[in-house]
Amino acid sequence: MTDDNTQLYLPFDFKPQHSQKSDLLGNTSWLKKMQLIEDARFAETVAHTASQYIRLIHPNIDNKFINVVFDLASWVLVIDDIIESSASTNTTDRTIGILSTIKFICEFDHEQNPRLDDQHPAIKSFIDIRQRFMQQLPAKNHIHLMHAVSNQMSGFIWEICSDQAKAGIPLNTYCAIRASSFGAQVFYSLFLALNSVSINETIETKNEFIKMKNCIFLAAGIDNDLYSYEKEHTSDSRAFNIIDVIQQELDIDLHTSIRKTINLRNMLINRYIILNDSLANETGTRDRAVHLEELLARNIHFGRTSERYRKNTYSATEDDNLFFSASYRFNTTNTFENKEIKDILELTPLISSLWHDATTRSANQLD
Repeated sequence: MTDDNTQLYLPFDFKPQHSQKSDLLGNTSWLKKMQLIEDARFAETVAHTASQYIRLIHPNIDNKFINVVFDLASWVLVIDDIIESSASTNTTDRTIGILSTIKFICEFDHEQNPRLDDQHPAIKSFIDIRQRFMQQLPAKNHIHLMHAVSNQMSGFIWEICSDQAKAGIPLNTYCAIRASSFGAQVFYSLFLALNSVSINETIETKNEFIKMKNCIFLAAGIDNDLYSYEKEHTSDSRAFNIIDVIQQELDIDLHTSIRKTINLRNMLINRYIILNDSLANETGTRDRAVHLEELLARNIHFGRTSERYRKNTYSATEDDNLFFSASYRFNTTNTFENKEIKDILELTPLISSLWHDATTRSANQLD
């Protein structure tokens, strides 16, 4: 069993805030217009979840951005479900083709979108979103956002191909990809754009700040894997979860793997704090770091409260119920407890490079 003291390290001052804007209650009109979802009930579920996410993640969003950001959130949810169902519906090749086309659209350097013969709703709807963002965002912010979406598509494609190969996945490789495929890069880019923070390449490419972003992006991805584990494993959907990867890599039981996953995640946040403190006097960096922290905290709260990730009681086993509960998984603490990280660091030197440098103690000193 897992000890009850394993908590998510969240040292940031955060109070959940839900937007009360009626415009963010969500509707299915765009989903229907783009023919993304045929089932009316499922469309309502997607719209509700997207609304919940935007109201929590971007509670102070400017009215002019509401529709396009809401539609982007809905689109991401649809893409996620397409990927999860691709194995059971035997549409893996088709799904890879869709993701590859979207990636190409993101990277197309002309002000207009390329003319494509493929009329799949997921592609047509993304072109619609891209054009609207192009009209509303400064050029650099738009390019930054498209680059983030492209990275996410690359991560998705890699996940699907790795799953198809049925081969063992090195944890360090998984984490490097997971930092992109979860989508935290996309919503960080949105944070900058919606808060009128211009893209500054000098800051964004600074070595320490890249490590800070990787720490938060990967930690947020781990949080997502924690709260989506039940959803992924109680259906025939495609599951690609760090809990499984650590369990296989270390040959341990599920509960131990979850505890080690949380410990790894907490070390990422601790490394972020150390890096952030080293840049405390750099105002431009801090302007961006606060949005990383906000993204992480709000994402945890979303996972805790969203119906999308609740287990269906009829499919839960007694053992599941002993461990899995929203209240347990999302207990947070503002104190970092340095425990059980030696084996993970020694196993994954490339992961450690996301937060490890010459000034950090070596892994064998981290008992």
